[in-house]
Order: sequence, then C-alpha cells, then structure tokens
Amino acid sequence: RTWHDDPQQRSPLHLRPLRIENFGTTSASGSASVYVELGNTKVLCQVQAPTPLSHLPSHVVQALPTEHGVLYCHAKYAPLLAVSPSQLLANSVTPLDNVSSNNNNQQQQRTMEMATESAEARLARSLHSALAAAVPLQQFPHAAIGVFVTVLHDDDGGALTAATAAATLALSRAQVPLLDLVTAVQVGMVYQQSSSKNDSKTDNPQQQQQQQDDSWQIWVDPSFDELPHLAATLTLAWMPNRKMVTLWEQQSQFHNNNTTSLLPPPSILTQALQVSRQACTKVILPQLRQHLLSEEEDVEQTAATKAIK
Repeated sequence: RTWHDDPQQRSPLHLRPLRIENFGTTSASGSASVYVELGNTKVLCQVQAPTPLSHLPSHVVQALPTEHGVLYCHAKYAPLLAVSPSQLLANSVTPLDNVSSNNNNQQQQRTMEMATESAEARLARSLHSALAAAVPLQQFPHAAIGVFVTVLHDDDGGALTAATAAATLALSRAQVPLLDLVTAVQVGMVYQQSSSKNDSKTDNPQQQQQQQDDSWQIWVDPSFDELPHLAATLTLAWMPNRKMVTLWEQQSQFHNNNTTSLLPPPSILTQALQVSRQACTKVILPQLRQHLLSEEEDVEQTAATKAIK
C-alpha cells in the first residue's frame, strides 16, 4: 500500500511494503549489517558481537565485567535526512513562533537538536526492551553485544518496526543465538463519534458498551500523516514462537481538553493487542524467515560454486 490509502478501508493485516537487504558480508568477527525499508522509512542496523569497548560509552564499560553479557543499543538519526523539521517541531514540548529573529532561530535550532536527541534515546530504549528477552546474554560473559541503528529516512513513521526487523536479522547474521525472532508493529486507535440520527439510546449496559466499541477503529501500521487523527497508539514487540510480549508502549493523545472519551476502553485495547500479534505473526515473521532462508540458500549455492571451481 501507499500512505495515501484510506486507513478505514485497510485490512487489519495490510502493512506498508517491507523491503530487506543485507548490507555487505558477514565477517568472522561477528559483525553484520541489514538494511530495511518500511514504506518510506529507511533504517540501517549494524551488529558487533562482541563490541570493542572503545565503541561503548563509559557507563556501559563501567558495568563490565559481568557474569552475563551486556546488550547495548544505540540509535542515530542521519543529519538532514531522517526527520523533517515539521516532525521535530510537531513533537516538541516547547512552542515556537515564526518570528525570524536570531534568538528565535537559535532557539528553534536548539529545540530541534533536543527533539532529535530525545527521539534517538527513546528509539534506543524501546529497541533494547524489544530485543533483550531474545538474546541469551549468559552466553557472552564479560562482553557486550552492540546494536547500532541509523535511521536514514523517517518521514513515514514506523522507525521502531523497521529497526526491530533490521536488528533481529543482523543479530542472526552475526551468529548471535536468539531464543526467537523479534517482530514489532504499531497500531492506532481512532474514536469517531457517531452522527447518525438513527442511533437509539439504550439503558442496556451491554448495548451501551457495544455502541461505544463501534465508535472505535483500529488502524494498523499508521503513517506519520495519520498519527494526528489517532486518539491512542499501541506499539508491541512480540516473539511469535514463544508467544511473549517483549515491549508494550501505549500513548494517548488528548484533543480539546477531553480526557475521558478519547481513552480506549479495555475491549478496544484487547482488540488492538490481537491485531498487533496477528500482524507480527502472519505478516512480518514470514518475511524475516524467508529472508534468512534465502540467505542460507545463497551461501550454499556460493559454496557449491567454489567447490566446483
């Protein structure tokens, strides 16, 4: 699909196209890179296992040596490429006016820098939470596994979905044992007040609950342009084979000081959870598996060709 499609007409399992490419060859030292596109969102992930201590910040180095290994996740937005100023300013907690004075220009630049740093830290934390349960760190004592993500283009949203897929494949290519492949997806919850005059009021609690639930819609894999229409979002990381949730992030947006009607009821959250798990299991996981199988076939074919020569 393209991001111009009507989200109300989308199938619950209709995500943006996912494109996966290996970046370079896997080295014997345990490093690998994977490039992933989710619509217009482009992410490159490099894994180093073990990671040289010189590549880690001091607070991570001070945590070593440990009985178990350390999973270190770092996220970076490519300068001038990853996020447009409108996205940064839209997410900024500091309102900015359009006065073109030097002070305001400096304030705007600093606000954009702070917004970028906040987005990078948030992405790194979420990615670490999503991956940590899948990596058996006890097999890497006194060592660190580094996951370095660069967001090349994020105008379409879904950076965590793409980063999780890229990191999972890169870890596999770097010969890091995983308990399961990790998938992630975001779904949006939209509240649309019914304006039909035929809607009849009822005193039956079950019918009232059903009417309330019918006012909500689930938008799977929302794009950046669709986010302002959402009342809430749920971002889920999921290990399909183990049926384990490794990340649950829920955010609500309040419009016109309305803090009651825009909060999704438990039944809608349950529906959002079910849609998220289905999208991870039935859409994203098969693509990750197919990519790994295709890579194994390519390696075997290359080895056979060399043996013939």
